[in-house]
Amino acid sequence: ETEAPKQEHPQHATEESKAKSAANSIDIEGVDNVLIRFAGCCTPLPGEPIIGYISRGRGVVIHSATCPNIKNLEEERLLSVSWSGGQEESQHPAQIRIRCRNHKGMLAKICTVLTEMDVNIDSGEFKSDLDGSSVLEFTVEVTDLGHLHRSLNKLKTIEHVLEATRLS
Repeated sequence: ETEAPKQEHPQHATEESKAKSAANSIDIEGVDNVLIRFAGCCTPLPGEPIIGYISRGRGVVIHSATCPNIKNLEEERLLSVSWSGGQEESQHPAQIRIRCRNHKGMLAKICTVLTEMDVNIDSGEFKSDLDGSSVLEFTVEVTDLGHLHRSLNKLKTIEHVLEATRLS
């Protein structure tokens, strides 16, 4: 018997190339060729102030400058970092929450607006409450902070949407 060659899962390849593209959009003062990853706690987006943290064995972790977890980090390991050019092409994850009235077609309306705003939905979770409202949480891909804000503002214009906010 011969074993079929293992194929790389296309989603993993795409996620890896997105991470590399996003990491290439960061300038670290006085440092080149270092592993860069984005903090999952705050998922910083181009256009917002950021700070780097030299982690043990995991390269530099990029946090939003307003991330509450920064106060728990060793100050001497914080780095000055900034967004460089080129991130316009890359997509960045952001978590959003939409609270709305539970009406037929709401999910379709929300997805239509996100598509019109050129926002990709990576994942989502939906919950309905007894009061007739629903909470939808999505991980979406946007190009920068402005793209996220424009998309959230457009979502707020949908009838029966009560709020649309960024979670991280």
